[in-house]
Amino acid sequence: MTVRKELIKQINLTIVAIKTIHQKNPTPMVKNILKRYEEAIVFIQHSSEEQFEEGFSKIRNKLDTLTRAYLESANDYMNPMLKEMHKTEKLLKEYDETAQS
Repeated sequence: MTVRKELIKQINLTIVAIKTIHQKNPTPMVKNILKRYEEAIVFIQHSSEEQFEEGFSKIRNKLDTLTRAYLESANDYMNPMLKEMHKTEKLLKEYDETAQS
């Protein structure tokens, strides 16, 4: 599986987890997190390979600190969406390190 496809798969899993939490307890913070992930998936799915490579850092920056930001605002360490968000951030970091090598 290509990195791009793996990212799409993981981000979709994360979006499902976020939507589940947002339906149960809608907050502005969760709404903002969901919006950022949805924007990222649209970009990844609809960009050319060149656009993806050039825009990857923007995507990573958009998603990279959301887990920490959520924890600082909600202090909800047991929230299941955090597991998926962490996996996404880890995958983004791994891809970024590989691309820079």
